[in-house]
Amino acid sequence: MKTAKYDIKRLSPQDRKRIQNQYWLIGGFSLFAGAIFYVIFTSIISSSHNSAIPMIIFGVFAAIFVAVITSIARQNHIELRDGVKHCYTGVVTNKRVNKHTSRTGNHRSPNRAGNGGSRTRTTITHYLSINGEELKVTPKEYHQASVGDEISLHISPKKKLILNFEILNAHIHERTEEAPESRKVSSSRKKRELHISPTERSIVKKLFFKQWRKKLYFFIAMLVLFFPIFTTNLILFSFPLAIVLLYKALGLFSAYNLYRRFTNTDLGKVEIRTRVKDKFATTSNLAKTKFRLLTAEGRWDVTEEIYNALSASDAITLYQPAHLDMVYAVSYQNDKNIIYLV
Repeated sequence: MKTAKYDIKRLSPQDRKRIQNQYWLIGGFSLFAGAIFYVIFTSIISSSHNSAIPMIIFGVFAAIFVAVITSIARQNHIELRDGVKHCYTGVVTNKRVNKHTSRTGNHRSPNRAGNGGSRTRTTITHYLSINGEELKVTPKEYHQASVGDEISLHISPKKKLILNFEILNAHIHERTEEAPESRKVSSSRKKRELHISPTERSIVKKLFFKQWRKKLYFFIAMLVLFFPIFTTNLILFSFPLAIVLLYKALGLFSAYNLYRRFTNTDLGKVEIRTRVKDKFATTSNLAKTKFRLLTAEGRWDVTEEIYNALSASDAITLYQPAHLDMVYAVSYQNDKNIIYLV
């Protein structure tokens, strides 16, 4: 793994104040957790049947908590003592959101009060790649920056606390505003309807039914799972479920009806000329990686090949099937390279 290149600079007074403010958070959390530990401790002491085992378990958890708080406070102290920060400056080459889902508890036990049950927790982490080096940021910095922007990012060495973030050069805005008038495409020419070939119709059919079948299987799974409830007298529970299932069924029927309209259309292909405003990848431990382009026409999922080939402000052409909200092909470099999403 490569080591990110950065400059080491001294902490400014504002940086020191931001790090010192972390002590207030540490203190507030310690008081809150300490109150909870106090309630647990008093309940153990007041119990008439208490033994040494609950006190030992309580002591272990209390020791772990104290060790964690002490480690965090020590990192804060080291940051202030060393008085330096890591300063990254460069172009944003990629953006990524990682979703990590974990389940705890007994997955086989019924999920009812007093009997445990499984719990699902999802952690979302945002990353910006500066000159190819991926750095963890907060959602604020993630949404402010776009691919192609030149940014400055100051981070504390130990806690990775973001001390300063600045966009030095907004690449996408400059490219759009400074484009020659002769190259600007009028709104009337950005979208036009064309004849679609039999091969393209086959590609659209494959992509549509791939998405439609997923929704159909999910609907069938919900129907099978909740069908026993409709055979009981739990009307209050069955009525909202019936509304949800009806909504899902109407969505499936509506999507299929739009596909039928597409098959009966003579032209069938909508060509949209636009520019890439931003792009980002979404990774997960439960699903495949998604690559998305953000354009003036909306967000579109594309293949990894298309994603890697394009940059912010690149001129592209999207090909949509008529009546359907999907993209089946993308072309770039003056329509010389057409890539299908199959």
